Amino acid sequence: MPIDTKSSNIEQSAQSSNEPDATRLVNAMQSTLNGLETTLKTFNQQSNVFNACANTNLDRTTELQDLHTRLRNHRKAQNRHISGAKKTIRQDFKDAVTNRLRSDISARIRSEVALQVKGQVNVQIQEYIPVPLHQQVVNNKKQIHEVKVALINSEARARNSALETTNLDEPLMPILKLDGVPSNLYPADLRSLFSYDLNMVKELVNDFEIEEDDSLQVNYERFMRHIGFISKTS
Repeated sequence: MPIDTKSSNIEQSAQSSNEPDATRLVNAMQSTLNGLETTLKTFNQQSNVFNACANTNLDRTTELQDLHTRLRNHRKAQNRHISGAKKTIRQDFKDAVTNRLRSDISARIRSEVALQVKGQVNVQIQEYIPVPLHQQVVNNKKQIHEVKVALINSEARARNSALETTNLDEPLMPILKLDGVPSNLYPADLRSLFSYDLNMVKELVNDFEIEEDDSLQVNYERFMRHIGFISKTS
């Protein structure tokens, strides 16, 4: 599976990102070990100086021999203590680094898996639903608006179709433009329409996206058909 094949890469990335922290921890541990070794070395040197002075200036009495024995025993105990401290420090360091890396790697794996799962789910959703849900909502709202505009215009055309040319002052039912907005050039009645000159009637038909003509009469007829008016004169 695509998710599993990337786990090793993620672990390598996590280990690489933690190298500076691990290096600082190693340096701190090494400094501690160096301090212990320096202390032991100084103690051994002082013991050797004491032994030399004792051999030169003192007789090997029972008390001096006992002191030498105690010094040797103390040196051995100090060596065991330092060895144990080194071992403990190394083990603690190893455990700390291992736990830290394991925790960081696990977190990175979980994050990467979550991202990949989310991506795969989105791909599968797009396969079953080609149009995103939010786009479907927008499209549905647009379709509902268009249906409402078409219904309003249908009712207006039905009323306009009953008008007679003999009554030029009877109000025309307004027709909405394609965007659902009334036109500012829409005539109140047929008398107002027939008062438009060629330029004004061209603006009117263009406002409703009707093909204009250079003939004033043709523009009249096209607009009247668009609003549902049907001439009853032959």
